[in-house]
Amino acid sequence: MSVSTFNWPGLPQLDAVAKLMSLGESSETRMTIVSPRIISRAEARALGLKRYFTGEPCKRGHVAERGVSCPGCMECIRGRMRERRAANLERAREREREHSRKYRAADPERARENWRRWAAKRSRAASELNGAGPTGS
Repeated sequence: MSVSTFNWPGLPQLDAVAKLMSLGESSETRMTIVSPRIISRAEARALGLKRYFTGEPCKRGHVAERGVSCPGCMECIRGRMRERRAANLERAREREREHSRKYRAADPERARENWRRWAAKRSRAASELNGAGPTGS
């Protein structure tokens, strides 16, 4: 039997709600979905978590995790970040370039290894697109 699990990052997986979906009468493939544990901000702070989940919608209607230090909905925060980046695109790109420079300078060997992995993965994908297949035949 094949089982896939979807976990919510940042929350302990203490309560698991399993929804099983059969893909056919003879199929043994099932999908398990683990829901986040409903937890209060105080409990999350006591457990040392960065996020918590109330299960209730925010004022904009999102049912998402919230931050412990800043109790805003993560979807609302992501939306504001996207808007801010779009409004100041060149400034955001320069900040990202500076971050990349610092990352590469701090650990050049790790940066080179990441680049090698990325290039190898990209060349495999290109060869598969060109019909060579994953083995190169």
